[in-house]
Amino acid sequence: MCLDLAATLEAPDFALSLPPEGDDLNDPPPLPSHVLATLTLPEWQAALNHPTLISDGPGNTPLVKSDSSFTTRLYLRRYWQFEQTLHNEIAARLSVGNAGERLLLKTHWIRYSLPPTPWIGKTACALAARSPFSIITGGPGTGKTTTVVRLLALLQTLQLAQPNAHPLRIRLAAPTGKAAARLNESIAGQVKDLPLAGWNRY
Repeated sequence: MCLDLAATLEAPDFALSLPPEGDDLNDPPPLPSHVLATLTLPEWQAALNHPTLISDGPGNTPLVKSDSSFTTRLYLRRYWQFEQTLHNEIAARLSVGNAGERLLLKTHWIRYSLPPTPWIGKTACALAARSPFSIITGGPGTGKTTTVVRLLALLQTLQLAQPNAHPLRIRLAAPTGKAAARLNESIAGQVKDLPLAGWNRY
């Protein structure tokens, strides 16, 4: 969560829109576009250049700025720290190498355990299985849940194929309780259609 200064100057009323609750309609506050009408990006950047208010990262200032050749993004320090933690976690996962034998086994399992008919999710599952970190996106009804469930089944199968292995602990997260309930329901429905008979192959 950040404020893109250049984008804000291009569309102030959109970037800085606030709910009208509590406003006096007889004396409405000025629109952001009116307040920022004469402000330029260099002037805004210069005004923010105060060491007790803002820094480029390290420190304890309440605000953090991230400069690029195009704009400046302004963060509350807490959210900047969240983003840095997420970046570091993803980078750590991406640094993990792939073992050749596991890749061959994954490819073999995908070939024989997933639906024989053409299915774009099979490609997504194969690519995700090769990487320690993946993002699966798509609109409603595009097979995201099916892909994720089959990927989890694949990884669990590989885990249980190892001598004296314990099952993987798989954790799912959702932004709200309602979304979590829908996720659990969707996952449970997909699990029923898994090719469980093929698991004893490994």
